[in-house]
Amino acid sequence: MKKINLLFLSLVLLLSTHAQKKLTLKECIDIALQNNQQVKDAVYQSNINKISLRQAQYQRLPTLNVNLGQGLNTGKSIDPYSNQFINQTIGYGNYGASMDVTLFNGMQITNAIKRNRATMQSAVLQTDAAKNIIILSVIRAYLLVISSNEIIKATQLQLNASMEQVALAQKKVDAGVLAEVQLSDLNGQAATEELALSTAKNNVELARLDLFLAMNYETDEGVIFVAEEPGDELAVKDIEPKDVYEAALKLLPDVQAIQQQKIAAQYDKAVAKSFRYPTLSLSAGTSSAYSSSVNKTKFVPDGTSSSVTNTSPDNFVSLNGADYYLQQKSVVQNGRYQPFTYINQLNSNINSGVGLNLRIPILNGFQAKTRIANADAALTRIDAQLTSTKNQLRNAVEHSVQNLKNASQRIVLINKQVAALQQTLSSDSVKMAYGTFNTTDYVVAKANYDQAKINFIQSKYEYRLLQVIVQFYQKGRWD
Repeated sequence: MKKINLLFLSLVLLLSTHAQKKLTLKECIDIALQNNQQVKDAVYQSNINKISLRQAQYQRLPTLNVNLGQGLNTGKSIDPYSNQFINQTIGYGNYGASMDVTLFNGMQITNAIKRNRATMQSAVLQTDAAKNIIILSVIRAYLLVISSNEIIKATQLQLNASMEQVALAQKKVDAGVLAEVQLSDLNGQAATEELALSTAKNNVELARLDLFLAMNYETDEGVIFVAEEPGDELAVKDIEPKDVYEAALKLLPDVQAIQQQKIAAQYDKAVAKSFRYPTLSLSAGTSSAYSSSVNKTKFVPDGTSSSVTNTSPDNFVSLNGADYYLQQKSVVQNGRYQPFTYINQLNSNINSGVGLNLRIPILNGFQAKTRIANADAALTRIDAQLTSTKNQLRNAVEHSVQNLKNASQRIVLINKQVAALQQTLSSDSVKMAYGTFNTTDYVVAKANYDQAKINFIQSKYEYRLLQVIVQFYQKGRWD
Protein backbone atom coordinates (compact mmCIF):
# COMPACT_ATOMS: atom_id res chain seq x y z
CA MET A 1 0.00 0.00 0.00
CA LYS A 2 2.88 2.32 0.79
CA LYS A 3 4.44 1.65 -2.62
CA ILE A 4 1.13 2.44 -4.33
CA ASN A 5 0.90 5.77 -2.50
CA LEU A 6 4.45 6.67 -3.49
CA LEU A 7 3.70 5.75 -7.10
CA PHE A 8 0.55 7.86 -7.08
CA LEU A 9 2.41 10.82 -5.55
CA SER A 10 5.16 10.55 -8.18
CA LEU A 11 2.56 10.50 -10.96
CA VAL A 12 0.85 13.61 -9.55
CA LEU A 13 4.17 15.47 -9.32
CA LEU A 14 5.08 14.41 -12.86
CA LEU A 15 1.78 15.67 -14.28
CA SER A 16 2.07 18.88 -12.29
CA THR A 17 5.60 19.49 -13.59
CA HIS A 18 4.53 18.70 -17.14
CA ALA A 19 1.63 21.17 -16.91
CA GLN A 20 3.95 23.99 -15.89
CA LYS A 21 5.64 25.97 -18.62
CA LYS A 22 8.73 27.99 -17.79
CA LEU A 23 9.46 31.18 -19.73
CA THR A 24 12.61 33.25 -19.62
CA LEU A 25 12.75 36.95 -20.41
CA LYS A 26 14.10 36.27 -23.90
CA GLU A 27 11.29 33.80 -24.59
CA CYS A 28 8.71 36.33 -23.42
CA ILE A 29 10.18 38.94 -25.75
CA ASP A 30 10.17 36.52 -28.69
CA ILE A 31 6.53 35.63 -28.06
CA ALA A 32 5.56 39.30 -27.83
CA LEU A 33 7.32 40.19 -31.08
CA GLN A 34 5.69 37.25 -32.83
CA ASN A 35 2.17 38.06 -31.61
CA ASN A 36 2.10 41.85 -31.60
CA GLN A 37 -0.13 43.30 -34.31
CA GLN A 38 1.71 46.64 -34.38
CA VAL A 39 4.94 44.84 -35.27
CA LYS A 40 3.11 42.77 -37.90
CA ASP A 41 1.65 45.94 -39.46
CA ALA A 42 5.10 47.51 -39.56
CA VAL A 43 6.49 44.41 -41.31
CA TYR A 44 3.62 44.47 -43.83
CA GLN A 45 4.28 48.13 -44.58
CA SER A 46 7.98 47.39 -45.03
CA ASN A 47 7.13 44.67 -47.56
CA ILE A 48 4.81 47.05 -49.43
CA ASN A 49 7.60 49.62 -49.66
CA LYS A 50 9.96 46.97 -51.02
CA ILE A 51 7.44 46.25 -53.78
CA SER A 52 7.17 49.99 -54.54
CA LEU A 53 10.96 50.17 -54.85
CA ARG A 54 11.01 47.29 -57.34
CA GLN A 55 8.22 48.93 -59.32
CA ALA A 56 10.22 52.17 -59.52
CA GLN A 57 13.25 50.23 -60.73
CA TYR A 58 11.13 48.52 -63.40
CA GLN A 59 10.35 51.95 -64.88
CA ARG A 60 13.81 51.89 -66.44
CA LEU A 61 12.80 48.92 -68.59
CA PRO A 62 11.18 49.51 -72.00
CA THR A 63 7.50 48.88 -72.50
CA LEU A 64 6.64 46.16 -75.00
CA ASN A 65 3.11 45.56 -76.27
CA VAL A 66 1.64 43.09 -78.75
CA ASN A 67 -1.68 43.91 -80.48
CA LEU A 68 -3.82 41.24 -82.11
CA GLY A 69 -7.10 41.94 -83.90
CA GLN A 70 -9.46 39.73 -85.87
CA GLY A 71 -12.76 40.76 -87.42
CA LEU A 72 -15.39 40.50 -90.18
CA ASN A 73 -16.58 43.35 -92.44
CA THR A 74 -19.80 43.28 -94.52
CA GLY A 75 -20.65 45.81 -97.21
CA LYS A 76 -18.50 48.65 -98.43
CA SER A 77 -15.20 48.86 -96.63
CA ILE A 78 -11.48 49.36 -97.19
CA ASP A 79 -9.57 46.24 -97.98
CA PRO A 80 -6.68 46.11 -95.44
CA TYR A 81 -4.48 44.41 -98.03
CA SER A 82 -5.01 46.60 -101.13
CA ASN A 83 -6.21 49.70 -99.26
CA GLN A 84 -8.98 50.00 -101.89
CA PHE A 85 -12.74 50.28 -101.40
CA ILE A 86 -14.58 47.00 -101.86
CA ASN A 87 -18.15 45.94 -101.40
CA GLN A 88 -18.11 42.40 -100.12
CA THR A 89 -17.86 40.43 -96.95
CA ILE A 90 -14.27 39.90 -95.88
CA GLY A 91 -12.43 38.58 -92.87
CA TYR A 92 -9.45 40.59 -91.73
CA GLY A 93 -6.70 40.56 -89.15
CA ASN A 94 -4.34 43.24 -87.81
CA TYR A 95 -1.24 42.29 -85.83
CA GLY A 96 1.52 44.42 -84.41
CA ALA A 97 4.16 44.86 -81.73
CA SER A 98 5.43 48.14 -80.29
CA MET A 99 8.22 49.15 -77.94
CA ASP A 100 8.81 52.40 -76.08
CA VAL A 101 11.67 53.38 -73.79
CA THR A 102 12.28 56.64 -71.95
CA LEU A 103 15.69 58.12 -72.65
CA PHE A 104 15.42 61.25 -70.51
CA ASN A 105 12.72 62.73 -68.29
CA GLY A 106 14.56 65.10 -65.97
CA MET A 107 15.99 62.26 -63.81
CA GLN A 108 12.44 61.46 -62.68
CA ILE A 109 12.92 57.68 -62.66
CA THR A 110 16.31 57.84 -60.90
CA ASN A 111 15.02 60.17 -58.18
CA ALA A 112 11.87 58.08 -57.74
CA ILE A 113 14.03 54.99 -57.16
CA LYS A 114 16.12 56.82 -54.54
CA ARG A 115 12.96 58.16 -52.89
CA ASN A 116 11.37 54.71 -52.66
CA ARG A 117 14.61 53.20 -51.37
CA ALA A 118 14.75 55.77 -48.56
CA THR A 119 11.07 55.15 -47.81
CA MET A 120 11.73 51.41 -47.62
CA GLN A 121 14.66 51.91 -45.26
CA SER A 122 12.52 54.18 -43.10
CA ALA A 123 9.85 51.47 -42.89
CA VAL A 124 12.45 48.90 -41.83
CA LEU A 125 13.67 51.26 -39.10
CA GLN A 126 10.10 51.94 -37.99
CA THR A 127 9.64 48.19 -37.64
CA ASP A 128 12.69 48.07 -35.37
CA ALA A 129 11.34 51.02 -33.37
CA ALA A 130 8.00 49.27 -32.92
CA LYS A 131 9.85 46.16 -31.73
CA ASN A 132 11.81 48.22 -29.20
CA ILE A 133 8.62 49.63 -27.70
CA ILE A 134 7.19 46.14 -27.28
CA ILE A 135 10.45 44.83 -25.82
CA LEU A 136 10.56 47.65 -23.26
CA SER A 137 6.98 47.00 -22.16
CA VAL A 138 7.71 43.27 -21.81
CA ILE A 139 10.88 43.89 -19.78
CA ARG A 140 9.06 46.32 -17.48
CA ALA A 141 6.17 43.89 -16.92
CA TYR A 142 8.53 40.94 -16.56
CA LEU A 143 10.66 42.62 -13.90
CA LEU A 144 7.50 43.64 -12.06
CA VAL A 145 6.38 39.98 -11.95
CA ILE A 146 9.78 38.83 -10.69
CA SER A 147 9.98 41.57 -8.05
CA SER A 148 6.39 40.84 -6.94
CA ASN A 149 7.26 37.17 -6.52
CA GLU A 150 10.28 38.12 -4.46
CA ILE A 151 8.14 40.41 -2.31
CA ILE A 152 5.75 37.50 -1.70
CA LYS A 153 8.62 35.33 -0.50
CA ALA A 154 9.92 38.08 1.77
CA THR A 155 6.44 38.79 3.17
CA GLN A 156 5.86 35.08 3.78
CA LEU A 157 9.11 34.86 5.74
CA GLN A 158 8.07 37.91 7.76
CA LEU A 159 4.72 36.32 8.52
CA ASN A 160 6.36 33.05 9.55
CA ALA A 161 8.64 34.91 11.95
CA SER A 162 5.67 36.77 13.44
CA MET A 163 3.71 33.54 13.85
CA GLU A 164 6.66 32.03 15.71
CA GLN A 165 6.67 35.04 18.04
CA VAL A 166 2.90 34.69 18.54
CA ALA A 167 3.25 30.99 19.39
CA LEU A 168 6.06 31.75 21.83
CA ALA A 169 4.08 34.59 23.41
CA GLN A 170 1.01 32.36 23.73
CA LYS A 171 3.01 29.90 25.78
CA LYS A 172 4.21 32.71 28.04
CA VAL A 173 0.65 34.00 28.47
CA ASP A 174 -0.52 30.52 29.34
CA ALA A 175 2.34 30.31 31.85
CA GLY A 176 1.33 33.66 33.31
CA VAL A 177 4.64 35.38 32.58
CA LEU A 178 3.37 37.64 29.78
CA ALA A 179 0.47 40.06 29.73
CA GLU A 180 -2.46 39.38 27.37
CA VAL A 181 -2.13 42.85 25.86
CA GLN A 182 1.35 42.09 24.60
CA LEU A 183 0.04 38.95 22.87
CA SER A 184 -2.59 41.14 21.23
CA ASP A 185 0.13 43.40 19.84
CA LEU A 186 1.87 40.42 18.29
CA ASN A 187 -1.39 39.07 16.85
CA GLY A 188 -2.06 42.49 15.34
CA GLN A 189 1.37 42.47 13.73
CA ALA A 190 0.75 38.99 12.30
CA ALA A 191 -2.65 40.07 10.95
CA THR A 192 -1.05 43.08 9.28
CA GLU A 193 1.51 40.84 7.63
CA GLU A 194 -1.22 38.41 6.49
CA LEU A 195 -2.94 41.35 4.81
CA ALA A 196 0.38 42.41 3.25
CA LEU A 197 0.86 38.88 1.95
CA SER A 198 -2.62 38.87 0.43
CA THR A 199 -1.94 42.24 -1.20
CA ALA A 200 1.39 40.98 -2.54
CA LYS A 201 -0.29 37.92 -4.07
CA ASN A 202 -2.90 40.12 -5.69
CA ASN A 203 -0.16 42.40 -7.03
CA VAL A 204 1.70 39.51 -8.62
CA GLU A 205 -1.48 38.32 -10.33
CA LEU A 206 -2.04 41.82 -11.73
CA ALA A 207 1.60 41.95 -12.84
CA ARG A 208 1.20 38.57 -14.60
CA LEU A 209 -1.90 39.85 -16.40
CA ASP A 210 0.03 42.92 -17.57
CA LEU A 211 2.86 40.71 -18.82
CA PHE A 212 0.50 38.39 -20.68
CA LEU A 213 -1.14 41.46 -22.21
CA ALA A 214 2.25 42.84 -23.31
CA MET A 215 3.03 39.46 -24.86
CA ASN A 216 -0.44 39.27 -26.48
CA TYR A 217 -0.53 35.81 -24.94
CA GLU A 218 -3.48 33.95 -23.45
CA THR A 219 -3.43 33.97 -19.65
CA ASP A 220 -2.06 30.68 -18.39
CA GLU A 221 -1.84 29.85 -14.69
CA GLY A 222 0.67 27.09 -15.50
CA VAL A 223 3.30 29.52 -16.79
CA ILE A 224 6.26 30.17 -14.50
CA PHE A 225 8.42 33.17 -15.27
CA VAL A 226 12.06 32.39 -14.56
CA ALA A 227 14.05 35.12 -12.83
CA GLU A 228 16.85 36.35 -15.07
CA GLU A 229 20.44 36.70 -14.04
CA PRO A 230 21.45 40.34 -13.42
CA GLY A 231 23.46 41.91 -16.21
CA ASP A 232 26.80 43.61 -15.96
CA GLU A 233 26.78 46.50 -13.54
CA LEU A 234 27.09 49.90 -15.13
CA ALA A 235 29.75 52.28 -13.93
CA VAL A 236 27.09 54.80 -12.94
CA LYS A 237 29.54 57.52 -11.95
CA ASP A 238 31.13 57.49 -15.41
CA ILE A 239 27.85 57.90 -17.31
CA GLU A 240 27.33 61.31 -18.87
CA PRO A 241 23.90 62.14 -20.33
CA LYS A 242 25.52 63.95 -23.28
CA ASP A 243 27.52 60.87 -24.29
CA VAL A 244 24.51 58.60 -23.93
CA TYR A 245 22.38 60.99 -26.01
CA GLU A 246 24.93 61.19 -28.81
CA ALA A 247 25.16 57.39 -28.93
CA ALA A 248 21.36 57.05 -28.97
CA LEU A 249 21.12 59.67 -31.72
CA LYS A 250 23.32 57.54 -33.96
CA LEU A 251 21.91 54.14 -33.07
CA LEU A 252 18.21 54.43 -32.27
CA PRO A 253 15.89 53.53 -35.18
CA ASP A 254 13.35 56.20 -34.18
CA VAL A 255 15.61 59.09 -35.20
CA GLN A 256 17.11 57.24 -38.16
CA ALA A 257 13.62 56.46 -39.51
CA ILE A 258 12.71 60.15 -39.58
CA GLN A 259 16.06 61.00 -41.17
CA GLN A 260 15.30 58.50 -43.94
CA GLN A 261 11.87 60.09 -44.34
CA LYS A 262 13.59 63.44 -44.83
CA ILE A 263 15.85 61.95 -47.50
CA ALA A 264 12.79 60.47 -49.22
CA ALA A 265 11.04 63.86 -49.11
CA GLN A 266 14.09 65.55 -50.66
CA TYR A 267 14.09 63.08 -53.56
CA ASP A 268 10.33 63.50 -53.88
CA LYS A 269 10.93 67.20 -54.41
CA ALA A 270 13.48 66.33 -57.11
CA VAL A 271 10.84 64.15 -58.76
CA ALA A 272 8.40 67.07 -58.66
CA LYS A 273 10.96 69.33 -60.35
CA SER A 274 11.45 66.82 -63.16
CA PHE A 275 7.95 67.61 -64.44
CA ARG A 276 9.37 70.92 -65.68
CA TYR A 277 11.84 69.19 -68.03
CA PRO A 278 11.25 67.72 -71.51
CA THR A 279 10.81 64.00 -71.96
CA LEU A 280 12.69 62.17 -74.72
CA SER A 281 11.67 58.65 -75.63
CA LEU A 282 12.48 56.10 -78.30
CA SER A 283 9.71 54.11 -79.94
CA ALA A 284 9.73 51.27 -82.43
CA GLY A 285 7.08 49.04 -83.90
CA THR A 286 6.15 46.53 -86.56
CA SER A 287 2.79 45.43 -87.93
CA SER A 288 1.11 43.30 -90.56
CA ALA A 289 -2.40 42.64 -91.85
CA TYR A 290 -4.50 39.91 -93.43
CA SER A 291 -7.55 40.04 -95.73
CA SER A 292 -9.69 37.18 -96.98
CA SER A 293 -10.34 39.11 -100.24
CA VAL A 294 -6.85 38.38 -101.54
CA ASN A 295 -6.57 35.62 -104.11
CA LYS A 296 -5.38 32.36 -102.70
CA THR A 297 -2.92 31.93 -105.60
CA LYS A 298 -0.20 34.19 -106.98
CA PHE A 299 1.85 34.07 -110.18
CA VAL A 300 5.52 33.62 -109.43
CA PRO A 301 8.03 34.28 -112.33
CA ASP A 302 10.82 31.78 -112.76
CA GLY A 303 13.28 34.35 -114.10
CA THR A 304 12.87 33.57 -117.81
CA SER A 305 10.84 35.39 -120.46
CA SER A 306 9.76 35.19 -124.12
CA SER A 307 9.05 37.86 -126.82
CA VAL A 308 5.64 38.02 -128.41
CA THR A 309 4.76 40.04 -131.51
CA ASN A 310 1.15 41.05 -131.84
CA THR A 311 -0.51 42.64 -134.88
CA SER A 312 -3.70 44.55 -134.45
CA PRO A 313 -6.06 45.45 -137.39
CA ASP A 314 -6.45 48.85 -135.88
CA ASN A 315 -2.79 49.44 -135.50
CA PHE A 316 -1.56 50.69 -138.91
CA VAL A 317 -0.47 53.77 -140.80
CA SER A 318 -1.27 54.82 -144.38
CA LEU A 319 1.47 56.06 -146.62
CA ASN A 320 0.99 56.98 -150.30
CA GLY A 321 -2.27 55.11 -150.41
CA ALA A 322 -0.84 51.99 -148.86
CA ASP A 323 -1.56 50.66 -145.31
CA TYR A 324 1.35 49.50 -143.30
CA TYR A 325 0.53 47.44 -140.16
CA LEU A 326 2.62 48.01 -137.06
CA GLN A 327 3.93 45.19 -134.90
CA GLN A 328 3.63 45.39 -131.08
CA LYS A 329 6.22 43.51 -129.13
CA SER A 330 5.79 42.44 -125.46
CA VAL A 331 7.79 40.39 -123.06
CA VAL A 332 5.99 37.60 -121.21
CA GLN A 333 7.44 36.37 -117.95
CA ASN A 334 7.59 32.67 -117.63
CA GLY A 335 6.54 31.07 -114.36
CA ARG A 336 3.62 29.42 -112.59
CA TYR A 337 0.88 30.11 -110.08
CA GLN A 338 1.62 29.12 -106.50
CA PRO A 339 -0.56 29.13 -103.35
CA PHE A 340 -0.62 32.50 -101.60
CA THR A 341 -1.09 31.35 -97.98
CA TYR A 342 -2.00 33.18 -94.78
CA ILE A 343 1.65 33.33 -93.75
CA ASN A 344 2.68 34.56 -97.20
CA GLN A 345 0.22 37.43 -96.95
CA LEU A 346 1.44 38.42 -93.48
CA ASN A 347 5.05 38.40 -94.65
CA SER A 348 4.26 40.60 -97.62
CA ASN A 349 2.35 43.10 -95.44
CA ILE A 350 5.05 43.66 -92.80
CA ASN A 351 5.58 47.31 -91.92
CA SER A 352 8.23 48.52 -89.39
CA GLY A 353 9.29 51.87 -88.05
CA VAL A 354 11.40 53.59 -85.38
CA GLY A 355 11.27 57.14 -84.06
CA LEU A 356 12.25 59.63 -81.37
CA ASN A 357 9.57 61.48 -79.42
CA LEU A 358 10.16 64.75 -77.57
CA ARG A 359 7.52 66.10 -75.20
CA ILE A 360 8.10 69.64 -73.93
CA PRO A 361 5.85 70.79 -71.06
CA ILE A 362 4.51 74.29 -71.64
CA LEU A 363 1.45 74.53 -69.43
CA ASN A 364 0.14 71.59 -67.44
CA GLY A 365 -2.14 73.21 -64.92
CA PHE A 366 0.78 74.16 -62.67
CA GLN A 367 1.16 70.50 -61.67
CA ALA A 368 4.91 70.82 -61.25
CA LYS A 369 4.56 73.93 -59.11
CA THR A 370 1.93 72.27 -56.92
CA ARG A 371 4.03 69.14 -56.50
CA ILE A 372 7.07 71.18 -55.48
CA ALA A 373 5.02 73.16 -52.96
CA ASN A 374 3.66 69.93 -51.44
CA ALA A 375 7.19 68.53 -51.22
CA ASP A 376 8.42 71.67 -49.45
CA ALA A 377 5.55 71.41 -46.97
CA ALA A 378 6.39 67.76 -46.31
CA LEU A 379 10.03 68.66 -45.70
CA THR A 380 9.05 71.36 -43.23
CA ARG A 381 6.81 68.95 -41.35
CA ILE A 382 9.51 66.27 -41.22
CA ASP A 383 12.11 68.78 -39.97
CA ALA A 384 9.76 69.76 -37.15
CA GLN A 385 9.11 66.10 -36.35
CA LEU A 386 12.85 65.36 -36.35
CA THR A 387 13.54 68.26 -33.97
CA SER A 388 10.73 67.17 -31.65
CA THR A 389 11.95 63.55 -31.63
CA LYS A 390 15.51 64.63 -30.81
CA ASN A 391 14.28 66.82 -27.96
CA GLN A 392 12.14 64.00 -26.58
CA LEU A 393 15.08 61.63 -26.82
CA ARG A 394 17.39 64.06 -25.03
CA ASN A 395 14.82 64.54 -22.27
CA ALA A 396 14.29 60.77 -21.92
CA VAL A 397 18.03 60.09 -21.79
CA GLU A 398 18.71 62.78 -19.19
CA HIS A 399 15.85 61.57 -16.98
CA SER A 400 16.88 57.90 -17.33
CA VAL A 401 20.52 58.59 -16.45
CA GLN A 402 19.58 60.75 -13.48
CA ASN A 403 17.04 58.20 -12.24
CA LEU A 404 19.65 55.45 -12.62
CA LYS A 405 22.14 57.39 -10.48
CA ASN A 406 19.46 58.06 -7.89
CA ALA A 407 18.44 54.39 -7.88
CA SER A 408 22.05 53.34 -7.41
CA GLN A 409 22.43 55.63 -4.40
CA ARG A 410 19.04 54.57 -3.03
CA ILE A 411 20.02 50.88 -3.09
CA VAL A 412 23.15 51.60 -1.08
CA LEU A 413 21.25 53.65 1.48
CA ILE A 414 18.39 51.16 1.81
CA ASN A 415 20.87 48.31 2.14
CA LYS A 416 22.51 50.15 5.05
CA GLN A 417 19.08 50.79 6.52
CA VAL A 418 18.16 47.10 6.29
CA ALA A 419 21.42 46.07 8.00
CA ALA A 420 20.89 48.58 10.83
CA LEU A 421 17.23 47.67 11.36
CA GLN A 422 18.08 43.97 11.27
CA GLN A 423 20.64 44.45 14.03
CA THR A 424 18.11 46.43 16.07
CA LEU A 425 15.40 43.81 15.53
CA SER A 426 17.74 40.99 16.53
CA SER A 427 18.61 42.78 19.75
CA ASP A 428 14.95 43.51 20.48
CA SER A 429 14.00 39.88 19.79
CA VAL A 430 16.53 38.67 22.35
CA LYS A 431 15.26 41.17 24.92
CA MET A 432 11.65 40.20 24.30
CA ALA A 433 12.52 36.51 24.65
CA TYR A 434 13.73 37.28 28.16
CA GLY A 435 10.71 39.48 28.85
CA THR A 436 12.71 42.67 29.19
CA PHE A 437 11.33 44.46 26.14
CA ASN A 438 7.94 45.92 25.32
CA THR A 439 6.10 44.12 22.49
CA THR A 440 4.80 47.39 21.08
CA ASP A 441 8.32 48.62 20.48
CA TYR A 442 9.21 45.23 19.02
CA VAL A 443 6.27 45.40 16.60
CA VAL A 444 7.36 48.84 15.45
CA ALA A 445 10.95 47.70 14.98
CA LYS A 446 9.88 44.63 13.02
CA ALA A 447 7.51 46.64 10.82
CA ASN A 448 10.31 49.08 9.99
CA TYR A 449 12.67 46.24 9.15
CA ASP A 450 10.11 44.44 7.00
CA GLN A 451 9.24 47.60 5.08
CA ALA A 452 12.92 48.30 4.49
CA LYS A 453 13.38 44.84 2.98
CA ILE A 454 10.40 45.40 0.66
CA ASN A 455 11.83 48.78 -0.32
CA PHE A 456 15.16 47.13 -1.09
CA ILE A 457 13.52 44.57 -3.38
CA GLN A 458 11.59 47.27 -5.23
CA SER A 459 14.66 49.48 -5.57
CA LYS A 460 16.75 46.58 -6.85
CA TYR A 461 14.37 45.86 -9.73
CA GLU A 462 13.80 49.53 -10.42
CA TYR A 463 17.56 49.88 -10.79
CA ARG A 464 17.66 46.85 -13.07
CA LEU A 465 15.01 48.34 -15.36
CA LEU A 466 16.79 51.69 -15.53
CA GLN A 467 20.04 49.89 -16.21
CA VAL A 468 18.46 48.10 -19.20
CA ILE A 469 17.05 51.37 -20.55
CA VAL A 470 20.34 53.27 -20.32
CA GLN A 471 22.24 50.38 -21.89
CA PHE A 472 19.72 50.42 -24.73
CA TYR A 473 20.42 54.10 -25.32
CA GLN A 474 24.14 53.38 -25.35
CA LYS A 475 24.05 50.33 -27.65
CA GLY A 476 20.89 50.87 -29.67
CA ARG A 477 19.73 47.31 -29.00
CA TRP A 478 18.40 45.07 -26.25
CA ASP A 479 20.85 42.47 -24.93
